[in-house]
Amino acid sequence: MKKAILAGALALAAYFYMFSGINWAVPSRSRVDRLLDPKLDTAPIYEGMTGARNYVYKDTQNHIAASPFKRTDEFRVQPRVEVNYPKQGGSLFFYNYLRHYYLCGDDPDESGVWNAIGNLKPHKLQFNPHYVSYGGGYFYTLAAYLKTLSLLNAVELVPDMKYYFANPDEMGKLYTAARSWSALIGALGIALLACAVYRKTGSALWSLVTAVLLFSSPTIICVSKLMKPHLLILALTVIVMLLVDKYLSGKNNRHLLAALAVCGAAAGTVIYAGILAVYPVLAYVQAWERGRGWRTTLKELAQGFAVMAAAFILLNPYWLLEPKEVADNLLTAGHGALVSNAWGSLLVFARYTLGTVPAAVFAPLAAYSLFRWKELPPHRKVLLQFLLLLLYSMGSISPDIPANMRFVAFALPLYVFFVVDWASGIRAARKAVAAAAVLAALLSMYNARAYRVYFLNACDDATDTKMQAGAWIDSNLRGASVGHTADLIPFTFPPLRLAERELVVYQDVATLVADKNKPDYIVATGTLLYVSGPEEKEAFLRAYKPFREFANSVEVMPDSWRMLAANITVYVYKKI
Repeated sequence: MKKAILAGALALAAYFYMFSGINWAVPSRSRVDRLLDPKLDTAPIYEGMTGARNYVYKDTQNHIAASPFKRTDEFRVQPRVEVNYPKQGGSLFFYNYLRHYYLCGDDPDESGVWNAIGNLKPHKLQFNPHYVSYGGGYFYTLAAYLKTLSLLNAVELVPDMKYYFANPDEMGKLYTAARSWSALIGALGIALLACAVYRKTGSALWSLVTAVLLFSSPTIICVSKLMKPHLLILALTVIVMLLVDKYLSGKNNRHLLAALAVCGAAAGTVIYAGILAVYPVLAYVQAWERGRGWRTTLKELAQGFAVMAAAFILLNPYWLLEPKEVADNLLTAGHGALVSNAWGSLLVFARYTLGTVPAAVFAPLAAYSLFRWKELPPHRKVLLQFLLLLLYSMGSISPDIPANMRFVAFALPLYVFFVVDWASGIRAARKAVAAAAVLAALLSMYNARAYRVYFLNACDDATDTKMQAGAWIDSNLRGASVGHTADLIPFTFPPLRLAERELVVYQDVATLVADKNKPDYIVATGTLLYVSGPEEKEAFLRAYKPFREFANSVEVMPDSWRMLAANITVYVYKKI
């Protein structure tokens, strides 16, 4: 009975924090109706958008290489692009801007996943997604998941993109389904850790505290609603931890090899997760026996890394078959594909990922553990060493914004387990410790409510800031020209009647300020993009004044921090 109640509580927490709001800002018929008069939403428009998409990918299958920022042809970033459908008709830029609102969600990274999956053609033995920031561990499993859902008639998989232009709600369903894959695996990983805590402590309370601290983490809430693989790494991290503990308990080399194989699968899902391999290696060093020869040691380590490499290649065979393209794609993707060069500062991690209370508990427990090092059990020694290494990485690589906490979401279960493992073992004042743990979980739940509402607001046109802004601009600024300092995509620009006004897109604010034929209004989301410094911002404000803004009903952090693509504040500036 107790286990059934625990399972029900975990399922409820997963739904409440991870799955509710997962359909935020997906393509929909209501968004398309904001873009075009229904009389224009016809086959010729679909042909134009298809042609624009094909042109963008005419010489590459990699979505990053297809970006205007990476191109050198006429489709590269232009200083000033004017789109005026009533006068120009359907230009390449008009169709390219338009197609994003039919096919893309508000987070721009997600669109690259669809391109990668579209590159997979198993019937032709083509398994290269032409995208290296994420690996086959994500693309192959996601594609199989979507195929299963299509066989169950839950989603429609159609190779002709014009089908989704004509049926944007079906594209929205695909987004929701793809996001649910990451949320599902993440939830299972958290449930696995909660079960492990239950077996270790025999306490449903400590198991629930563990799960609640993870489910209600702001970073977990945000990442669970994205079509990204970071929560798959979280689940694999939990498996690695359990295998390492088994290895330390019995020193069976099979558990070490299994842990390194899972590390290979993790790196084959997102390449930065290769750092996980340090964890089982630390366990091997901890269990290393005096008198063992170096030849045996090196042989065992070589076996482990060979297993890890085999797991990686199994999920990414194209690394072996097409190494030159992989190398080129790694260079194109930049640091995000190689290592997380933006893991953020320790304070940001403590506030937005681990949580203030667990972080405040972890610090003294870690210090006390170092002081009483000889008395620690082996599993706790190894875990603490790995956690301190990750803290060093976070603090020394590049302090950055909360958005990049997604790169360390995988480590969160390890930190929570370290705290719970310590706290649950305290015998003195056991009831007081348990009460403090419950209070910490309740505080975490209270803090998480705003993040949940943030996404729920983006699921409803009536409370979605961009939908509100688009409707207001079309109703109140008829005939006015509108400008923007970024690409026109759902992430940065609200859906307007794009075919009924003059639109001007600038590469940066400096070009806008210098333009003698400035548009009547500038629309920006979150923050004015591509401003080189305060002087440039002042020059902009001499040309334009704040006129109207559309904000979410809850504010969990400044928009400029960009942890959330959902419901970013939309600002309208009027020419002075």
